[in-house]
Amino acid sequence: MKKIIQKGRRKKIIIIRTIAFFLLVGILFECFDKTLRVANPYTIACVQGFYKEPENSLDVVMIGASEIFSGYCPTRAWQQYGYTSYSLAVSGAPGSVYKSLVRETLSKQNPKLVVIEINGFINDDAYYERPYFLHSYIDYIPDKDRRQLTIEEAIPESDRDAYGKSFGCNHNNWKNLKGCYRTLKTEMRLAREDVSYLKGYASKPTGSRRHAKKRHYYFTAKSRAYLTDLLEYCKEQGLEHVLFTRFPHANRYENTYALNQIEDLIRSYGYDFVNFDKYKKKIQVRKGENYYNPEHMNITGGQKFTDYIGKYIIKHYDVKQEHPAKVKENWDMCAQKASKWIEEWKARSDDSGVEFLFEGEVN
Repeated sequence: MKKIIQKGRRKKIIIIRTIAFFLLVGILFECFDKTLRVANPYTIACVQGFYKEPENSLDVVMIGASEIFSGYCPTRAWQQYGYTSYSLAVSGAPGSVYKSLVRETLSKQNPKLVVIEINGFINDDAYYERPYFLHSYIDYIPDKDRRQLTIEEAIPESDRDAYGKSFGCNHNNWKNLKGCYRTLKTEMRLAREDVSYLKGYASKPTGSRRHAKKRHYYFTAKSRAYLTDLLEYCKEQGLEHVLFTRFPHANRYENTYALNQIEDLIRSYGYDFVNFDKYKKKIQVRKGENYYNPEHMNITGGQKFTDYIGKYIIKHYDVKQEHPAKVKENWDMCAQKASKWIEEWKARSDDSGVEFLFEGEVN
């Protein structure tokens, strides 16, 4: 009888140890997988910071690629015009993820205006096939079902396993340990705070040393299909005010016929379109001086453009909502911190090695 009891205890111990072993392996696997992530730090900051905003506290949400986070400063708009906003931007975002960005916006917010910069629709089809930029967004969508829906919308069926099972993509990243460290460092810094101080803003103080070039606008059949789907979705969700825009760029773009096609399609759905690139002289954003490269405004350029588009928004849309005192206090605090950091970075405009000012660098 004693032997039977001892044998039973040994079995229990073996089972417990086996379960503990596999739990440990699972935890180590998860840690290993996350440690080997390589993603764009500015996109991580924009996306993760968005979910820290209190529910239904944003009057305006800006959506698009990196032009959004470098060219528009939400805390400055709060100080100048009194509306709350956020730059939900994904570096290198193709048009295939714009619908997802609107969906993520509506999962937490009910903005009175959504502003969409159209860069993701005006490139050739190769722009849709850049895994690094896609992973930098898709891997950080917190809701599993919405993440899977984005994968199905934006990724060809033959490539989806690399997104649904991140280890399938991440295991080769040991070859880029610098990128792994940079990603992990950004994630750890962001995890320390429960507030996004810069509200998605990220830019550099330096002027561009690269010459502006002539570029070509495209509007392919694939881009037309994705833009049409986005417009249909906005209508289905009952979005009354959506402003589609083109932000200022130092590069000079040709083939305005493609841009005219985009504008016609947008307006056929009853939404607004403004090509702010045509108003660079009026905004006073200048080549070299107000861009950190030919595609992106620097801190001073972003300040000028924020003032201009903020004034445009206030004039054409009723965006201001009454917010609780706690929300206002939070925005005042964030704006104060952001202004301090921006001035510190501007003082380093002659330093060619200066890092980006972004959420993962300051908190």
